[in-house]
Amino acid sequence: MIYLLDGTEFTLELNWSGKAKYMSADFSMSNLIADKLKLASQTNELIHTQWLRGIGKTHMLIEFARMHGYLVVEPFGIGVDAIIERENYDDIYSNSISILRGKENKNIVIDEGVTNLQELRDAGFNIITGYLTRKKEDNNPIPFDDKVIKTLMNEIEALTPKLQQTRENRDYGTYKNLINAYREVLYLIQSLMKSTVTK
Repeated sequence: MIYLLDGTEFTLELNWSGKAKYMSADFSMSNLIADKLKLASQTNELIHTQWLRGIGKTHMLIEFARMHGYLVVEPFGIGVDAIIERENYDDIYSNSISILRGKENKNIVIDEGVTNLQELRDAGFNIITGYLTRKKEDNNPIPFDDKVIKTLMNEIEALTPKLQQTRENRDYGTYKNLINAYREVLYLIQSLMKSTVTK
C-alpha cells in the first residue's frame, strides 16, 4: 500500500545532544499527490490518504485522468455534475455499475469513498489507481478493545517500512525515534491484550 504521507517528506532537525529539536517540511502538496498517483499507477495500487481532507486530492486525480484519458469514478452520483462543471472534464461518473457498464474505456481511477471495487473489477474495469478510505463497517459492531488493537496493529504496519528506510539511509537519529515508537506501540498492544484476557 502507498501512503500519501509516509514520513519521507519531513526533515528532523536535531539539537547538539542528538535529540529531536523540530521537524520541518518543504514540499508542494500538489506535486506530492501527482508523484504518488504516478507511482501508484505503475503497480495499480491505491493510495491510503490517512483521511486527509481538503488538500486537492480530487482535483489532482482528475488532472491525472485527463492526462492519461482515464474515467474518474466518484462515490456519489449527487455531486458528479458539479465536479464535471468545476473541473471541465466530462469523463467523471458515479460508481453505479449500471451507469458505467456501457463505457468502452475500461481504465478508471477512483476517488475517495468508492467501496465497490470488486464489483467494478467484475464488470471488466481496470482500476489504475485512486484513493483508499477506511472500509465500511459491517452491521456487527466491533468492541472498543478490538478497535484499539486493530488501530495499533495498523500503526505497527505503518512503522515497519519507515524503520527499514531509515536504517538503509543510515539516519540513526530518526531510526532510534522510530524504534522507540515501535516499542511503545508493541507495549500498548501487549498491555491491552493482557487486560482483555483477564476480563
